[in-house]
Amino acid sequence: MNELLDEIKGYLSAALTTKFTTYYKGEVIIVPKSYLPALMVWGNSTKVVARTTSQDQYSYGITIKAVVDINKYVNEAGTGTSVKAQEDLYKLMEERDPTTNQPIATCVLGVLRKVENISGVKYLYNNDIDIQYSTIQTGEYFYCTATMTLNLVTDLINRPS
Repeated sequence: MNELLDEIKGYLSAALTTKFTTYYKGEVIIVPKSYLPALMVWGNSTKVVARTTSQDQYSYGITIKAVVDINKYVNEAGTGTSVKAQEDLYKLMEERDPTTNQPIATCVLGVLRKVENISGVKYLYNNDIDIQYSTIQTGEYFYCTATMTLNLVTDLINRPS
C-alpha cells in the first residue's frame, strides 16, 4: 500500500505542481493555514480475493482529500464570498475542458484518469469514483474540502510460494 500511495502522490504533485502548497501521504486532521491549499492521499482498505488456486486479486481503497481556506476569500470587512472558494476547489478536483467535457490534465481527476500503471501492476479504477464536497469549521477558521474515494483493482497476482 505504501508504494501505491507514494506513486499516486508523486503523480499528483508532479502534474499539479504549485496548485497545492502541501502534498501529504496520510490523513492530516488539522492542516496549518500556511500549508493550504493542501492535498492528502491515504489508503483506507485492502481486500484480497482468491481468483484461482494460485492467484489473488487485490483491491485498494484510496482517499484523496483537498482542503482550501475559505478565510482567504473573505476579508475582515466581510467582502468577498465563500462561493469562490468552492468554485476554485471544484476546479482543483475536476475542472473540465469546455469543448470536450473531459477533465483537464491539471486537475486531480484528470491526472488520475491518465495514469495507466502503478508500480508495474495493471489496475482498473472503479467506475464509481466519488467526490464529496463540504465546508467545515475548526475554531474560527472555515475550510472547503473535497474528498475523493476510488478503488484500485490489480490484475491477478501469483501468491508467494
